[in-house]
Amino acid sequence: MSDRVSNIAEMLNAASSLKTVNCLFLELLLDTEDRYVYEYAYSLFFLVVALKPKRVLNLGTGGKGISLRAMLAGLLYNNEGGSITTVEKKDYGQQGRDLENKVRLLAPECMVAFATCDDLQLEITERFDLVFLDTSHDYEHTLDELYKFSAWTGLIVCHDTKLEGVRRAIEAFLETHKDWNNVEIGSTPMGLGILYRLAV
Repeated sequence: MSDRVSNIAEMLNAASSLKTVNCLFLELLLDTEDRYVYEYAYSLFFLVVALKPKRVLNLGTGGKGISLRAMLAGLLYNNEGGSITTVEKKDYGQQGRDLENKVRLLAPECMVAFATCDDLQLEITERFDLVFLDTSHDYEHTLDELYKFSAWTGLIVCHDTKLEGVRRAIEAFLETHKDWNNVEIGSTPMGLGILYRLAV
């Protein structure tokens, strides 16, 4: 796993390698207005295509569900099944229902499960192949998330790693978890970190 993640991180940092897969991604799911705003979405799509996770946990659905749609596009592109559980603390009302309807048109009902709750209260019974973290960006909350979800996966992707709270939480987590490493994707303006458990 660690060698594969390192190789993929190198490809992600070489923007030219994403040209073909970006075009595919844009055709699959992203609205025109979203193409240049959500710069991290391409990397998420590429990660799912390359690593082929079967069970994905998306923490921080948001109103537009950009990360959800990016990773779903990767699963659909791979055409090997899989599922995504997506969690959001805030109820987005009609916007959230519109997103759910859009996703239901793109994927089989069993492929995506929506949950509205504090992710730290989420009950987990099975491991995930990939966890994407984009919630409060608060230092203590993010650190608690890293502690909790690292017990259920070997791969956590963090958005907004250039924000102080997220950056400090990752640094503190790595201080106490020496069997984990972090690779930053420099092509994303707000920062994208790939935390992965080292092979032992």
